[in-house]
Amino acid sequence: MGILFPKYGSLVTGGAIGDGLFFFCSGFTLFMGRQDDFPNWYKRRINRIYPTIIMWALVSAVIFNWNWQITDLITTPKYWFIPCIMAYYVIFYLIRTYLLKYLNQVFGIAFLLVAISSFWVLDFNHSVMYAAVPFMRIYYFLFMMLGAMVAIRKYKVVSPLKSGGYALVSLITYYVLMGIYKIDPFFCKFQLISLIPLLSSIYWIYRFCDTPQIYKILEYKSGGKFIYFISTLTLEIYMVQYAIFTDKLNNIFPLNIIIIYIIIFIAAYLLKCTAHLFHRYSAMSLSITKVYIKYNEAIMNNSIAAIILTYNEEKHISRCINSLKNICEEIFVIDSFSKDRTVEIAKESGAQVYQNPWKNYATQFNWGLKNCPITTEWIWRIDADEFLEGNLGPAMKKALAECNNEVNGVYVRKRIDFMGKPLLHGGWYPSYHLKVWRRGHGECENRWMDEHIRIFSGTTITVEEGNQVDANLNDLTWWTEKHNGYATREMADMLMMEYGLDDRGKEVQAKFWGTEEQRKRWLKVKYIKAPLFLRPFINFNIRYILKGGFLDGKEGFIWHFLQGFWYRFLVDAKIYEIKKRFGWNDKRIKAFIKETYLDK
Repeated sequence: MGILFPKYGSLVTGGAIGDGLFFFCSGFTLFMGRQDDFPNWYKRRINRIYPTIIMWALVSAVIFNWNWQITDLITTPKYWFIPCIMAYYVIFYLIRTYLLKYLNQVFGIAFLLVAISSFWVLDFNHSVMYAAVPFMRIYYFLFMMLGAMVAIRKYKVVSPLKSGGYALVSLITYYVLMGIYKIDPFFCKFQLISLIPLLSSIYWIYRFCDTPQIYKILEYKSGGKFIYFISTLTLEIYMVQYAIFTDKLNNIFPLNIIIIYIIIFIAAYLLKCTAHLFHRYSAMSLSITKVYIKYNEAIMNNSIAAIILTYNEEKHISRCINSLKNICEEIFVIDSFSKDRTVEIAKESGAQVYQNPWKNYATQFNWGLKNCPITTEWIWRIDADEFLEGNLGPAMKKALAECNNEVNGVYVRKRIDFMGKPLLHGGWYPSYHLKVWRRGHGECENRWMDEHIRIFSGTTITVEEGNQVDANLNDLTWWTEKHNGYATREMADMLMMEYGLDDRGKEVQAKFWGTEEQRKRWLKVKYIKAPLFLRPFINFNIRYILKGGFLDGKEGFIWHFLQGFWYRFLVDAKIYEIKKRFGWNDKRIKAFIKETYLDK
């Protein structure tokens, strides 16, 4: 890159910062996606990388007269990071499988080994640490490890000012150290120290981007779309940049950098498009045998495992499981030590039953995700008092078999039956919820109430046929007692949101024009800001009058009054009770919430 900086070539670091970010993001995404058996897991990465490499070899040979050998397509010595990262994929698969709980120790041992071995491998008489030497590839294992560690841990949100300040200080420290090493060969002996501020820079750059303020910019500003566009072209940018860098425009510095960057972005996008076409049409030319194999894979790819949480659900569990038969290959029941015949009925109906003590819905469901021996491609979330109606099951199997690998979530239409009557008005129907997602690509949002399924990446589709019906058969006494418990959890959830203590709950972003979950989260944020005790009246009138809830007859009135007014009023009363108990002191209220709901 020094070729672009005629006056400031000393600032060039040999790509160390860019390479560090590239490997950090690679490690981060590796630990967020699903993990299959090794062949399938590794194949997905080959399919992402090598169509681009092959197409770039063809294009560069024609346009730039570059000579490629067959081995270049495998090892790509011109682009050292490709074989480097492909080798690291193997190592990281083993780490994720066997050493997931010991990432800190693995990182520490790796850093120590790199530091020790570098004294015997590198020539420290010159500043070569980030130059084109084979040993530099070992350094970037640390950056992939750092990305992996960040991906699986939840960190307290730090303000952009604070995290940006740390990032800036780390970068300045890094540049100062690199400048010192270039002054005298003696200081080159100590250049390994620069790894520490460089790792710190990458970490704090990520923490700066991982803040609500930056999220807001990325979501609502045009710059966010541009950044997302660039993020999809990282591999292609790496491939084309060497052919496009030139010093012929240095007389207009620094405009030369902007112009060349634009050319690189355009070339990278064209390369990605051609690589996609190459991959697509090469796949279409497979033999009949290959097509048959693909067909069988498609059948396997629509396999579903259902997870059902239960506690004293003997009235409902059989109905739920029977509606899933012939649709789900595996049915798992996670029971919280029911005192009735729930477990017995579930086993008789063909489900696999596991038991775990109850904490809250999200914790219990995610426990099931981690501990059940799930072998299917997809997972279906369904409650014990719900069942599938109409053509939902067959339509889901068809949609999953036909969707592409980018689809990781499926929305289904939900209907609530209350006192035996379907509620079709008041904003309750049709209502779409993400109930099915690809294994390893989603989990239940960790909240005390109003928890949603969030997917880590990819796109979603909607199945419009049939309904997932919520039809509880218990009486109103049970219903009111249940919602009294819900009100306590809702109180805790709303207070955590009000006082900014719900970092885990920000996993689903509040957006009016987003998904169903994002829109509900947006409405809830607005609801919390409304005056206490007034908002239940507003909620009831909107639902029952403006949205036509009265059209559902007496059952509709009972539902909207109890669920839309009484329940919401009870939540407000419990919030008022807590605030009054602690004398409206925000610090005492926060301490109570943290001790009661966050530290347990």
